[in-house]
Amino acid sequence: MHAVIDDFKPAVAVIDPVSILVSIGSTSEVKIMLTRLIDFLKTYEITTLCTDLTLGGTSLQRTEIGLSSLMDTWILLRPLESDGESNRTMYIAKSRGIAHSDQVREFLLTDNGVELVNVYLGPEGGVDGLG
Repeated sequence: MHAVIDDFKPAVAVIDPVSILVSIGSTSEVKIMLTRLIDFLKTYEITTLCTDLTLGGTSLQRTEIGLSSLMDTWILLRPLESDGESNRTMYIAKSRGIAHSDQVREFLLTDNGVELVNVYLGPEGGVDGLG
């Protein structure tokens, strides 16, 4: 990956999903490899988007590999189901050095891209959190 990055010189890299890498090594080996890769990408100022699928019932603020401490910004996406309707929501769990809202926001996937809508209101009409 280092050689490809050196040759291609991307502005952005996407690792989707990082959790699949556990199939090629132990969790500790993958964490070491990803730590080195993320450090390499940060050194070259390459914006990196890492996705991870979390299992239901696990902590939403950490991954199986434990990468949240390496990330500058951590965005959580979650569907919320109520009264036969499913809404896609997001919130920023952390963002180092950047002011950000702690509100849960609903988002829509449209022909024009991702659109944020008003703060997510739960079934009783109040601001609803993620758990």
